[in-house]
Amino acid sequence: MKTTLTFESVLPPPPEPDWDDEFPGAEGGDGAGPPNEGGGGAGGSSTGGDESGPRVRRNFPETLFVEPALITDGNGDAELTIGLADSITTWRISALANSADGLLGSMDRGLVVFQDFFVDLDIPTTLTRGDEVGFTLALYNYLPEPQTVNLEIAAADWFTLQGDARIAVELEANEVRGLRIPLRVERVGTHELQVTARGTSLSDAVARQVRVEPDGQKVESIASGRLSAPAEYTTQIPQGSVADSGALFVRLYPGLMSQVVTGLDGILQMPSGCFEQTSASTWPNVLVARYMRESGTVNPELEARAMEYINTGYQRLLTFEVTGGGFEWFGSPPAHVVLTAYGLLEFTDMAAVRTVDAAMLDRTRAWLLAQQRDDGRWEAGEGGLDETGQLRDPVTITAYVAFALATAGEAGPALDAANGYLSAHQNAMGEYTLALYGNFLAAWRPNDAATRLVIGTLADRVQAELDHWETDEQTTTYGNGEAAWIETTALATHALMLANAHPNVVQGALGWLVTKRSPGGAWGSTAGTVWSIKCLLRALSGGRDENADGTVRVLFDGVERASFRVTAENSDVMRQAELSELLMPGGAQRVEVVLEGEGNLAYDIVERWYMPWDAVPPPEGPLSIEVSYDRTTLAVDDMVTAQVTIANSDPDFADMVMVDLGIPPGFALVRDDLEALRQAGVFDRYENTERQLLLYFTVVPTGEPIVFEYRLQATEPVRAQAPRNRIYSYYNPDVGSEAAPVEFAVE
Repeated sequence: MKTTLTFESVLPPPPEPDWDDEFPGAEGGDGAGPPNEGGGGAGGSSTGGDESGPRVRRNFPETLFVEPALITDGNGDAELTIGLADSITTWRISALANSADGLLGSMDRGLVVFQDFFVDLDIPTTLTRGDEVGFTLALYNYLPEPQTVNLEIAAADWFTLQGDARIAVELEANEVRGLRIPLRVERVGTHELQVTARGTSLSDAVARQVRVEPDGQKVESIASGRLSAPAEYTTQIPQGSVADSGALFVRLYPGLMSQVVTGLDGILQMPSGCFEQTSASTWPNVLVARYMRESGTVNPELEARAMEYINTGYQRLLTFEVTGGGFEWFGSPPAHVVLTAYGLLEFTDMAAVRTVDAAMLDRTRAWLLAQQRDDGRWEAGEGGLDETGQLRDPVTITAYVAFALATAGEAGPALDAANGYLSAHQNAMGEYTLALYGNFLAAWRPNDAATRLVIGTLADRVQAELDHWETDEQTTTYGNGEAAWIETTALATHALMLANAHPNVVQGALGWLVTKRSPGGAWGSTAGTVWSIKCLLRALSGGRDENADGTVRVLFDGVERASFRVTAENSDVMRQAELSELLMPGGAQRVEVVLEGEGNLAYDIVERWYMPWDAVPPPEGPLSIEVSYDRTTLAVDDMVTAQVTIANSDPDFADMVMVDLGIPPGFALVRDDLEALRQAGVFDRYENTERQLLLYFTVVPTGEPIVFEYRLQATEPVRAQAPRNRIYSYYNPDVGSEAAPVEFAVE
């Protein structure tokens, strides 16, 4: 019997606290109620009166434990010992099991973790320096007798309390009381807010993390490369930058695998609203999971994490299938030829690591084949992103669709017809289209003389001194400029690797791709990221560098600040040295990374700082955004209307435009306004979190600006900034602009 177990937190709804009149304007708490009826219990409170105080609860994971393969004994029994987290909650235990002869089983149970007295606090997870907000502190006394509770808010230099740090509260038996504690945020960084509640009978303590963002515009740069020679980098944080906002990291990747995996954290922060954006966080995990299984270098923790994202992403991707076959960005007809081919490539990779609906794959292949014209070509359809007319070249589209079908195992006459059409247009192909054609042939007929000829032509087109391919074409994923160069280089490298040809060109291109990874972990667009990861993983012969034997030294202004020993045993581990505390605004400072000995190492040097908004020049570029509010001073429960104006001056960047609007702390969106705008066709989709409203525009055409309004309601007293407002091209993330945030005062 093989069993898979997962523990997930499911908070029961808390009872409504009685708010203390001493703190006007307080709202509902975020604690947990008593155990669900019929549940088991675990945990316990510390007793009061201990000088050292109760143990601080600070570990609150959403998923407590995942065991992807638990083998039972001959009786079907297995035992696990699991340390519980600090959450007062009901953990949902989900188990799936299968026997050696194919029998299946499953179960869901609740495991309640509870204390008769506990304290909880609710504060925004992200704030801006200078914000004045209140956090919610709730006391839950489920004891059958009253108790006096002495609250203490631990002092820290990142905030200033606007009230007492010590408060005495009288609680009745079975009473829940809520308090509102105002504070001002003073320092940038990731900090902890800790509250201790010492009761006459039972005590508790809790801590939550808060990230404080600088009140300015972010400036970020990255230098990457291979550590074949000492790396040198000069950093100079400008005088006048936001205090404490400078950050400097040196990351070492002893092997390509660690570099790819480390980048996944940044990739997972990308939006996930449409088909391709969901793929941005799903497909890279598919590639890593597939590599680990095929190479025998399985990391159970990493595989479990990857499979969680893969399973969630797969279910979401299926919702974008159009009735009758094919896929579209948001699942609305008509289906899109290129996006459907993109999905077929992704699902083909995914089938190597999880079960993929074979009927869906058959429908997808059949739909694509049905779109082929008599002369062997495929063309863009009508509607959606094709309304802009930017991706209309049937040669490029045919090469892409044929590549996807060949990768998925298609070998019928449709590909002969496609090859006939493509070969007739080969001499006019740009580098991007030629890279697609090379991938099609290498996947379809890798040993043909015609394939070798095309692969040779592709290798000859590389920028020999620069180790990459350039193109003036727009890619099938609407990339332009450097985003298109990254995607083209990754695809061309992949074609050469499929054909086992021109290893020197491949090595140079891989080195160039390593230098193009962004600070956030991606390579330009989603497609550029996927194909870059594919190339890097294909280049790996194993997870470790068996010849590694050396020491890496990190020097800052000539003084060694970190050193790492690299051996064959630890050569697949990423290391990081943080030098942020050494930065001094206004002067040039030097970073050196030196390898003594042997090792196949890559490095990143990531630098970041923020400039005050009034010191930032007006944005330049084709995409612009302006946000204004009808008032910024108001009372609790008042409404404020936001007016947004976006414009585009270049048709090359019209497709899939993202608008990220900041939501100030203490405000709630009026969702009816957003739903009405979506139904009116102003934007295609919206998502919101605690801090942002994300809008998806399939197309922002040139010409008249798009202007719309929505409302927010003040829910609590604050004096705080809204996060930044931003517009950008999803396929060309460097193309965009920001609008300075606005400060609100709610009394």
